[in-house]
Parts: sequence; C-alpha cells; structure tokens
Amino acid sequence: MQANVSLAALLAQFEERIAHHTRQEAMHAEQEVFHREQRAHHAAQREKLSGHWEALKAAASVVFEAQPSPAPSAAPVPLRARKLNLNAAVRRVIESKGLQEPFGPRTIAAEVNAAFKGVLKRPMSERQASISLRFLATTGRIVRLEKGRPFHEAQYVRAEVAS
Repeated sequence: MQANVSLAALLAQFEERIAHHTRQEAMHAEQEVFHREQRAHHAAQREKLSGHWEALKAAASVVFEAQPSPAPSAAPVPLRARKLNLNAAVRRVIESKGLQEPFGPRTIAAEVNAAFKGVLKRPMSERQASISLRFLATTGRIVRLEKGRPFHEAQYVRAEVAS
C-alpha cells in the first residue's frame, strides 16, 4: 500500500465502498422479497399437488383392491432337462407372478434359487438374473417399470398378453 495516499483520496475510496455496499444491501433486500414470494408460491403448489397425489393414491388403492388377487401358486415345477436353462427358469418364476406385481433381479434370483435348488449346480446370482430380465424385456415378455441405478435395482412387471 502506498504511504503517500492523500486524505481526500482515502475519503473518496471510503465513500465509494459505502455507496457500493448501500447498493448491494438494497439489491439483496429486493431479492429477499422476491424469494419470500417464490417460497410462498412453491409452498402453495406443493400443498395443492400433495392433495391431488393423496386423492390419486386413494383411488388407485381402491382399484387394486377391487381386482381379484392372483392365487398364490406353488413353486414352479422344476425343469427335467439335464442342463437347466436359466432363462427358462426365470420365465417360469415370472409366470407365477401377478400381472401388476413388480419384481427385480434380487427377488427373481432368490425365487429361482429356491424353486430349482436341486437342479442348479450353483446358485443364480443377481447379475445373472439382471441379464436374463433385460433379455426378456427386450423381447417384450416383460416390461421395465424403472431403470436400475446404483443402489436401486431395476423393476419389471409381466407384459399383458394380447389375445
């Protein structure tokens, strides 16, 4: 910093900084009012949408309760082939599920392992189940509801068969 700064220049710098901070304070006060209004608007929209969501959820529960629930079927009949085709085993497990019952690789792998315990050389992994489910989805036998992400597995349902 210069040692020869005049008093007038120093006062001018202070006046300039004070004016700057005064303008900034006014601008932020305007933004505060704007943000308060925006917050109130979004809170009102959230409340309105929450009410619609609750109504839709209640209506959906009534619809799903009115549908006859699929009879709990026994475990799929094991395949009699010498070598078990994992895609066929997955298809059989999926056929035992209801049309609107969601499932993922973890549940399918567990059900295949339980149903075909004596036939499998080693337990089916979730990764193998995921590959099989993706194949069935691309062939149109099942429908993917939700794409898988890290720490969230993909969700599928049975495809409705057109008669």
